[in-house]
Amino acid sequence: VSLGTNATRAFPVTFEVMEMGFWGRYRPYIACLLLFLVYAGIFTEVMDRALCTLIGSVASLAVLALFSQAPSMKTAMSWMSETTLALLFGMTVMLSYLSETGLLESLA
Repeated sequence: VSLGTNATRAFPVTFEVMEMGFWGRYRPYIACLLLFLVYAGIFTEVMDRALCTLIGSVASLAVLALFSQAPSMKTAMSWMSETTLALLFGMTVMLSYLSETGLLESLA
């Protein structure tokens, strides 16, 4: 392995080699399939959007666990951004009230 940089000081670099077996090369395709299934469930309105998203997130963590790469709870919690979650929650509440008033249908 050759690594080049324009840094003026030496710095440590750590590499981790993981054996993933046969399914390792198909991980991006499995992730795309899960994302597609979640979007298809949301667009077809077969079930509630929140439930479909929850099932998709649990399925993605289950796939990671199958590959022996399940994140710790601390790592999973660090992936969540409170500001983004608050923004999405506020938008969902506003849109639900606007759809009840009929404003969205009149604008469409």
